[in-house]
Amino acid sequence: ASLHLSLAMARYRLGQGPRCADHLQAYLGLTQGQRDPQRAMALQLLARMALDAGRPDLAREHVAALEPEALSWTDAAAWQGWAPEGQEAAAALAAGRQVAAALAMHADVALVEGDRAAYFRMIDEAIRHAEAAGAHDDVRVFWWACTQYELIWDSTGQRLDAADAALRAAAAAVVRSQPDFAWRLLQLRAHIWTNRGRRDTA
Repeated sequence: ASLHLSLAMARYRLGQGPRCADHLQAYLGLTQGQRDPQRAMALQLLARMALDAGRPDLAREHVAALEPEALSWTDAAAWQGWAPEGQEAAAALAAGRQVAAALAMHADVALVEGDRAAYFRMIDEAIRHAEAAGAHDDVRVFWWACTQYELIWDSTGQRLDAADAALRAAAAAVVRSQPDFAWRLLQLRAHIWTNRGRRDTA
């Protein structure tokens, strides 16, 4: 199993996606039913490659397996014997960040499939888990992506017009605390207005 995982990483770095996927599947098959934190990483990589290859159906299948796998490692007790002594809590937080990444990927699948409601639902969950894991950079990335889509999909433009105050109130504290938050929000709104042909407003 370890050899297949090593070969998968080598194939991935060489840009050989299909060969990488073969080794990852072999690794997952050999570790089926076993406790192994690397399984979540393998499933996450398979889901990302499937999404990048235009296979949202396959990505969804891998994400569905990934979410419970990653969640099972968010308790520090699960890391006893796996993480160095005293590092179990840190490992559990890292697993929480992986759960957030899995949910964000789930949101990306929904986005590709055109399910906007599912996208917002999953990205909100991703933000919640990233906040709990202390992954502030991830919270910011997820929030800005979500906000961009929300404003792009605002067909009336009313949300876009009133976005400043409303989004300031809705943003997570780690997003609002960014020194360039106000500037980035104005830039985003201007960009969307430009794309709508409202250059004067932009």
